[in-house]
Amino acid sequence: MKNRFWKKTGLFSSGAVEAFLRKRERYCVGACYRYLTLRETSRCWYAENGFLIHVRRTLFPVFDFGKETYRLSLPRRLEKILVKEGLHAAQGLVRDMELLEPAFFGCGLVPSETIDYDLMEMDYTREIAVNRTCPADLRLRVPGPEDTDALFPLQAGYDQEEVLPRAAVFNPAVCRKNLEAIVSTGLVLAAEHEGRLVGKINVNAESFARFQIGGVYVEPACRGRGIGNALIAGFIRFFAFKGKHFTLFVKKQNAAARRLYERIGFSKLADYRIDYFMS
Repeated sequence: MKNRFWKKTGLFSSGAVEAFLRKRERYCVGACYRYLTLRETSRCWYAENGFLIHVRRTLFPVFDFGKETYRLSLPRRLEKILVKEGLHAAQGLVRDMELLEPAFFGCGLVPSETIDYDLMEMDYTREIAVNRTCPADLRLRVPGPEDTDALFPLQAGYDQEEVLPRAAVFNPAVCRKNLEAIVSTGLVLAAEHEGRLVGKINVNAESFARFQIGGVYVEPACRGRGIGNALIAGFIRFFAFKGKHFTLFVKKQNAAARRLYERIGFSKLADYRIDYFMS
């Protein structure tokens, strides 16, 4: 794909971009979410078989090529932006990322860390397998702003164990701000045991017909007791009435989490990747 095929787009009402994303939605919930909610702060480029959205120093590629091998070039304006502003991360299907990575090298951008995931999905109408071994007094509830202090250690643990690349420094202020935004959506569930919040789960992206699950975290001292299973199963049951399917991605090396999701009813859809670029 040559540069001349890319068109910078702000014309979201044209329908072409939305139709393209809807066709690929199950593979790119994050990109769809940013397209739908962050239009004013994002930069978008569209071609007949490709879409790029750049927001908050993160790039989301969505491609729809056949089996042929393509030499992909970035839009010239995007190349200039990446050279000037730098890039924090890029994420998408492994196949799409492998098309994009040589173009990064051409801009002098080399990932400092690459993390590969299994992209998994579940139909909201599917029967959920529930582990009955969780504590009898476990209570699942939607937390409010008054629960932010109690949720913060859980969110901080999730960020440090599951989100931040190795070279990144944990920022408590950013973590708390993100947590407040998550709680404000109402699309979050907390697990309470013996009067304490010991686990959480939330939606981290919402597209046309899908929720992307994230933030799944159980306090280390409470693991192995079925709380994670109860959280995920309860979350799906609680929000299934919205009629949206569920998507998530889990690190390849996290075999225990993959088995948990499979037991509940998730199945692998594709390979997913995040490249981090640290200055």
